[in-house]
Amino acid sequence: MHKLLLTLVFFTLSAVAQDTARLLSEVVEAMPLERETPVYPEKEARMRREGWAVVSFVIEPDGTVSNAIVEDSSGYASFERSALNAVQKWTYRPATENGQPVQQCEAKVRMNFRLQGNEQGVTRKFKRRVNEGFKLINAGKLEEARQVLDEIEDTPQWNLYEDAWFNVLKAEYYAAKGKPKQQLTALTRALSGDLLPDTLQLTSVQQKLSLELQLGKASDALQSFTLLQSLAGSEAAVEKFTPYMQKLKAMIAGDELLAIEGNIHSDKPWHHLLSRTKFSLANIQGQLDKLDVRCQLRRTTFSIESDTVWHVPSRWGQCHLYVYGEQDASFTLVELPDEIPAEMQEYLSDD
Repeated sequence: MHKLLLTLVFFTLSAVAQDTARLLSEVVEAMPLERETPVYPEKEARMRREGWAVVSFVIEPDGTVSNAIVEDSSGYASFERSALNAVQKWTYRPATENGQPVQQCEAKVRMNFRLQGNEQGVTRKFKRRVNEGFKLINAGKLEEARQVLDEIEDTPQWNLYEDAWFNVLKAEYYAAKGKPKQQLTALTRALSGDLLPDTLQLTSVQQKLSLELQLGKASDALQSFTLLQSLAGSEAAVEKFTPYMQKLKAMIAGDELLAIEGNIHSDKPWHHLLSRTKFSLANIQGQLDKLDVRCQLRRTTFSIESDTVWHVPSRWGQCHLYVYGEQDASFTLVELPDEIPAEMQEYLSDD
């Protein structure tokens, strides 16, 4: 048996969501009772490859886990399967609302697979290749930089630190290509394991926050700003972003439509952290199958119909939205104010 050094990174509710929940009711979050350790995939262990998977799941009122899905991963199905198999066997003391057991549906964990004896940090060979990639990007030689990325990704041996640095390099590549969505995905993966050096983490969080503001990911931007405030040496960056965050909060509380483009590119659902309780889908291209809304205190699913407005009760707490459908399906998610002005109704009814 290969020795697994398992680390778990739990994603918590934002401070805004926690304060809202406390105002609405007395909520006590679920507490773990038993967490089964996943089996390290034999093939990856032989190659000395490390990996990770982010799993979203629901903790039921009886303390069992249900509806576990892989939200993101380092890209290897074997790690995803092992993480899912383990999480589905976990048990909890259930969450309670005013003393009564309830579902907790915003449960999420990044499960890191590490091997005992693997080097901590990046290897010298990996560092040389990454530095080569950065130099090619800075020189505008993007085709050659893409080749370096592909060669690194095909390397059999792979540890978590190298995975984080690889995603930083990918983010730089996509920035040079003018692809902000892919850049944001790479930065999110690079930062999710808290494995980057402090200076690079600070720079990457600022880039991530800028992209979230650019792409209209309001709630994600608020969470990134909270992270930025917690980092050492971030005072100047916090001062720079504070006016933008004030405008963002005012926009969320206002009566403008908040629209964001969604695309399904893999077998995983598209997901988004909602900033409002009312939303609709417009400009649907391709087949969409269902919506899965996972909030702090409830989960619900909807079939997808044209010209439909969905409303999640605010007492459920902050919610993640998961959209399932065929690969390459696209749509526009529109988050709506509580009162929808008449002139906005025409926009919602457009195909």
